Amino acid sequence: MTEALLSSGGLVAAVSLAAAVLTLGFTVWISAEVRHQNRISQPLAQAASMLDASIESSQSSLWGWVANGDPEFVVARTHAWEERIDPALAQIFELADESDLSETLTQASELNQSLRELAQIQWAIEDVARTPGNSPAVSAYTERLEPISRSILVVTGDVVQQYRREGRGGDSLEFMALLTSFRSTFVSADLALNQVLFDRTDARETEFDQLLSASGNLIAQITSSAESEMQGDLLDLMRFAAREFRAYESLVPEIQRVKKEISSTVSEELFTRDAGPAAERALSLSSELAKSQILRAKREAESLAEVSYGVIAVALLMGLLSGGSLLLSFRLRQQVGDVLSKARKLGQYVLARRLGGGAMGEVFLAHHAMLRRPTAIKLLRADGAMDLRSQQRFQSEVQSTSQLTHPNTIEVFDYGRTPEGVFYYAMELIDGFTLETLVSSAGPVDPGRVVHILSQICGSLSEAHGRGLVHRDIKPENIMLTERGGVFDVVKVLDFGLVNDLSSEVGARGGESEVRNIVGTPMYLAPEAIYSSSGGTASADLYALGAVAYYLLAGEPVFPPGPTAELLDRHLHEDPDFPSKRLGRVLPSELEYVVMSCLEKDPAERPASAAHLASMLADCAVAEWTISSAELWWNEYGEALSNKLDLDESVTADRSGVEVDVGASRI
Repeated sequence: MTEALLSSGGLVAAVSLAAAVLTLGFTVWISAEVRHQNRISQPLAQAASMLDASIESSQSSLWGWVANGDPEFVVARTHAWEERIDPALAQIFELADESDLSETLTQASELNQSLRELAQIQWAIEDVARTPGNSPAVSAYTERLEPISRSILVVTGDVVQQYRREGRGGDSLEFMALLTSFRSTFVSADLALNQVLFDRTDARETEFDQLLSASGNLIAQITSSAESEMQGDLLDLMRFAAREFRAYESLVPEIQRVKKEISSTVSEELFTRDAGPAAERALSLSSELAKSQILRAKREAESLAEVSYGVIAVALLMGLLSGGSLLLSFRLRQQVGDVLSKARKLGQYVLARRLGGGAMGEVFLAHHAMLRRPTAIKLLRADGAMDLRSQQRFQSEVQSTSQLTHPNTIEVFDYGRTPEGVFYYAMELIDGFTLETLVSSAGPVDPGRVVHILSQICGSLSEAHGRGLVHRDIKPENIMLTERGGVFDVVKVLDFGLVNDLSSEVGARGGESEVRNIVGTPMYLAPEAIYSSSGGTASADLYALGAVAYYLLAGEPVFPPGPTAELLDRHLHEDPDFPSKRLGRVLPSELEYVVMSCLEKDPAERPASAAHLASMLADCAVAEWTISSAELWWNEYGEALSNKLDLDESVTADRSGVEVDVGASRI
């Protein structure tokens, strides 16, 4: 055949030259299209997708400001517009105009008008939410009832402490039980009233009335007992507490009346009436724009691939006569193939390198194929891929965490399975350091900074507990400090890998083997979590958080490291020293009281909720840890501590606690 071809002489040369020219022409054209795809189509799709997500983020931040009044939500909403929405829209206009994409320009113009309307509405609602009297019932409670509630708890707390110091016996035990029961019931009643004030319905009013009535009965019994058994300061304190309770009780009907007359705040009504529909219109337009750009980019990539296959076929057919054309076409096929193959590696994510691993998963640095956003991808370990229990726990981790939207909880972007069936999820990549690294490198933490850190953790846990989710592994290694949008000392609560869904009854129905498994980290386990596998409750999270606070203040854990059985026994039976005694210097007494109340063996004696704990922390008299204080500290030490983390201590590494096998007879 070779001889026949050679004998064709000029014909072969002409055919070879034509094939080479044709292949070269295809190559030049497709290379230009690939450059266009990289320069126009992919950035357009990326910007459109960012718009869609950023509008939702802006609306969510606005609701956080309206509902909670936290100024950080205003900062977050502003950043969403300045750093994502406006730049993405400007980029869409620029790229569409450059490529004369008239349909895209029309879509972007409609979206721009809708976004301007939404921005004006959001600004107006933010201003209204700042206006005094926006929530009359809450304002009335804050001004009138909250100081009385705080006074009652402080006075009765003083009585409890004095009784403990005097070590009274006999009937005093019954009196202490009554007083402890009153404090717990009154705290629950006060929290229920708060929920009534923030709730549009009256569903919780019955519960509040019952709790307030029960509190009244208990304080009456306590006062009667005090009149017959006490004298001096203690009797005066109890009489004062009783008068304060009656004052609280007399003001409740007026607060309830204000609540019923105005069922919601002005800003909430504006949010529902104006911001909601405006955001829906903007989201509809941005979603349509994002979808059209992604589909267009996909069609262009597929078209390039089809043409490249033709080029390769021509090059192979004429390979003996035009080897150079074959090589060039093959190189072109690789270029076009790269555009498509990147979107097939682990869904829409391209893995870059391994960051670390732990008991359950391997973690990789990755990038979204379209958005180019640095991301952490966590996969179930290969040796656990066939373990049904590991799969269930890994899937529970991502499904639970993906429900949480609090800014102090690590954000989950996406999840799915590889073609081989291995479960994975994508989460935000965080630069910073853990509380473990902070204390081990810099020593005990300033009390004001401790309050700043704990308050943020309370916010994360409050949302999780409100959704029926318990972390079950709160510890310094699972809490990270980072910087977000120029704000330093931002907390991120990591790894809900041991999360327990309280709405599920699986744990309660477990068999004997489940009773023998204690899930968590021994140095931070609440007593009830040691006694029973069903003891992983919201209150157990607060116990662990108290242990973290103790570690931050004292620079040492509540109980020193040791054999697991010894640690568990200490959590069950031993009262820890105050942090100041361990530290060797004075600490703010109110803060120490709050920390030690979290470490009470009886869950009923701990703060009633994460929100209640945050309120107690806010009342502590400590030097404020300001934004400027945090920035100065980070400028001096932050980079050194961030660089100190090795890869296996990365935020994205698996930080799940351990399962300790402890027979029931050993507890």
